[in-house]
Amino acid sequence: MDTAAERTRRFVALAFCRADLLFELDSEQKIVFAAGTTQHLLGKTPRELTNQFFPAFIDEASRGLVIELLDAAGQVFEWTSSPGNPGRYLVKGGSWDDKGCGVCRPAARHARPQNIKHILIGFRLVTGAE
Repeated sequence: MDTAAERTRRFVALAFCRADLLFELDSEQKIVFAAGTTQHLLGKTPRELTNQFFPAFIDEASRGLVIELLDAAGQVFEWTSSPGNPGRYLVKGGSWDDKGCGVCRPAARHARPQNIKHILIGFRLVTGAE
């Protein structure tokens, strides 16, 4: 049976294949979830990290770039499997073509008709640097 708990467990397992830490951020870049070796690497438990501004944990020389990367992560609407209102599904993120930068962020969510086709809605393909 493919339950929400099972999907979450698989997601976390996959995330830790490539990382020692896992963070979920809200639209203001505050930590809403943390897991992994936070005590060892940051000196704080996951619970202590909740509601903390994530970029504050980045070296000051790199902080500006990290903030820009987090903001850029939402440069396309991505379909999700989360239902919105009847006949609609959530898309996340946004693009500079939208009004206001608030919808450019990865945390932005919008319900769209499930059969809509639009140049700004798709999926994200990411590859590692060589």
